[in-house]
Amino acid sequence: MKKAITLLFCIWYTISSISQDGVIKNETSGNTNFSGRHCRGTNGLCSISEEKNMDSNNTVIAYNDNKAAITFTIDRNRISTAEEIQILGRPIQASDIDMTLSFIMDDDFTLNTTLVTYLQIPSQTVIITKGSYPVYVSKEHLLITFKL
Repeated sequence: MKKAITLLFCIWYTISSISQDGVIKNETSGNTNFSGRHCRGTNGLCSISEEKNMDSNNTVIAYNDNKAAITFTIDRNRISTAEEIQILGRPIQASDIDMTLSFIMDDDFTLNTTLVTYLQIPSQTVIITKGSYPVYVSKEHLLITFKL
């Protein structure tokens, strides 16, 4: 029962954070690597591959047209403790569930054109700027909303 409530909360949170004052333009799934710019192990995004192999994907990426934002819904079962540390700076603890923490981006990240096309983002160049972004932690997922 608790799992069902948590899942419903995650779905509600995703929908409300994406569609409040806006609509989901499109979404896709892929593998997201959080080892920083140039994949050198710093804080931030390294790469996003938009593979269609759902068995290996760890992230659903949704674009909100009206808010000019992208939300990553990361499946916690498909990331390692090392990846949790890359995202949050430490492993996730039981006390973190249903909390909002922070994800730090050390550098700007430019989305590749294939992902921009999948998400139907009108701009040719889409940049997630460096800064601090909220991460909602549930038992099943991490939700990060990036302003573009």
